[in-house]
Amino acid sequence: MDSACKFQKFAAAAKFSASEYLPILGADGTGEGVLAEPDLKSLMIYPSGAGAVGPASPGNDGRADILLTSDGNKILPNLKPTTRDIQGLLKLYETAGDNTHPTLLNQPESSKSNKFKDLFKKKRCL
Repeated sequence: MDSACKFQKFAAAAKFSASEYLPILGADGTGEGVLAEPDLKSLMIYPSGAGAVGPASPGNDGRADILLTSDGNKILPNLKPTTRDIQGLLKLYETAGDNTHPTLLNQPESSKSNKFKDLFKKKRCL
């Protein structure tokens, strides 16, 4: 049952409603890419006071702490992506195959360029 709290596959089997928020096991059943500690400098990590009651302004967060690091320290706001943030986004949005851009209708090399321009001229109120 401990695995149901740590990995998506086991959580889904246990019908845990938030299973999609847990790490996915690698194809070999290991926690490939699963780290023992989260990237606390990631843009995806909320600061300790996020969602809490109290006054807050840039540089002056008087909200109560909701989440702390494993050693009890506050999590500070993060304003730029980490290397792991960028690697994760690249992996998430990578595409296979041809990465060329399609020819748009308004480009002269498009076989439908003239038709597009004619249609555009008819719709203008000049």
